[in-house]
Amino acid sequence: RIGTWLFDLPFSQMVQRAVPGHLLTPLFDAEVSAQRSAQLVMLLVCLTFPKPSQFIIPVVIGMVASLTASVVLNMPAWTRTANRGVDFAKLSRQGVELGKSGRAP
Repeated sequence: RIGTWLFDLPFSQMVQRAVPGHLLTPLFDAEVSAQRSAQLVMLLVCLTFPKPSQFIIPVVIGMVASLTASVVLNMPAWTRTANRGVDFAKLSRQGVELGKSGRAP
């Protein structure tokens, strides 16, 4: 829980700085809705498979959901259009490791 909280706090701060003020409330409301919906789905899955021998089913569903979310949320980082205008050579000189060559796309 502490690790999640320590991630969530700076992430929320970054969002607050990046998003225009008039969109913050709807954005955070949508985030809370998505979190509560996911919790409800996991509760229903756990109620559907209550036996200890069935515990692997909610675990696998949680792992697949986490993997899917990480792939979907990182897709823009893998596309060239997301990196357009970024000077990778300058970032490389500043010591930022991006897993890219030192030239801009």
